[in-house]
This record gives sequence, structure tokens and C-alpha cells, in this order.
Amino acid sequence: MKLAILAAFGAATMAAVPSTAEAQVQRQLQFFNRCPVPVRYFLAIPRNGAWQTYGWFNATGGKGLHDLLDRYGNPIFLPEGTRLHYYAETTGQPSVRWAGNVGVNMNGAIFQTKPVTLSVRGGKFQFGLECDKQMESQYAPPPPSNFGGGGRRPGPGPFGPGSRVTCNFKGAGSYYPGRIGQIRPDGSVYIEYDDGDREWTTTRACRPS
Repeated sequence: MKLAILAAFGAATMAAVPSTAEAQVQRQLQFFNRCPVPVRYFLAIPRNGAWQTYGWFNATGGKGLHDLLDRYGNPIFLPEGTRLHYYAETTGQPSVRWAGNVGVNMNGAIFQTKPVTLSVRGGKFQFGLECDKQMESQYAPPPPSNFGGGGRRPGPGPFGPGSRVTCNFKGAGSYYPGRIGQIRPDGSVYIEYDDGDREWTTTRACRPS
């Protein structure tokens, strides 16, 4: 009788303990960029004594929550308790970085990554980039140009507000036509491209039209 009771108790105990598969909850990973500037970033996860990296990813300014995909287009899932680091930087001027003090090799270069604070919303892991008020005001794009009536008038020289230019978009080597919308004291210019794209860049990346 005692053996039967012990056997029954042991079976009940085993049933109450979740299996490894049940305990290893995996959640899909999502990202947001609340800064008004485009960024690129990568993720690093320590596995088997080395860093496994994902990226580079690109996110436009003010991009809302979206799923992160691996190189094959599949959603990225992470188990609970995963240590996740990231590095991010703006893709335009001026340059701003989100970095920490943990060096990770990404495509042959060492970047200083920082740990991610993951929150769970809707059953998914979420993280992203925030901007403080000073940075938001620094990067906030100017209002749309209005060169008719009482709008801003084109300035003197080839790179004044309103001047027509062709610029090297994102420094990728291709030049596109547009108009200078604003100039900062440091010489950076806000380009309003004819196709609707916008970016801060420098006059070195532009040619008068």
C-alpha cells in the first residue's frame, strides 16, 4: 500500500513539473524607432561562448512597431531570459550612436554594444530607440517649403534655401534631384527630394542643378 501511495505521489509530482519545452517560452521580437531620424542597427546574442549577430537592419525615422526578420525572411523568436545586446547609429548627418561597452564583432569590425531591455506586449518581445527632447528638437525636420506668396525665398548662391540640387542620397552613390529646404549653422542641409524622400546631409554630397 505504501509503495502504491508513493508511486501515485511521484506521478502527481512529475505531472506538476513542466517539461523543458513547456518552460522554454519563446516570443517573437519586434522593434520600433521613435526618433525622427533613420537608423541602422544590429543585434547580438551570446550562444555557445560566442556572439550570434543579426543585421544590419534599417528603420526610418518615426517607424512604428514592426516584426524583426532574419536573413531568410522568417520572424525572429527568442526564449525567455535571453541576453540581448544591440548597437545603433543614424544613417545621416549629424552622426549619433547608441552604444555601450561590450565589444562585438560585426562583419569584421568591433562595435560597442549595449544590453536591451525587453518588454512583453501582446505576447511579444518589444524594444526600440527613444529620443530625448533635445535630440528630437535637433533632428525635427523643418516645415514643408512654400515658395509662393509669403513663403521662404531662395537664398543666394548655389546652396541657399530653395536652390535646386542633385544629392547623393544616404551616401549610397546615386544622385537624385531635389530642393534645399533648410540650412543649419554647421552647414548641413535639409533636402526635399522630388520623389518625396527627405534627409539631412552636407553640401559636399550635393551638386547645383
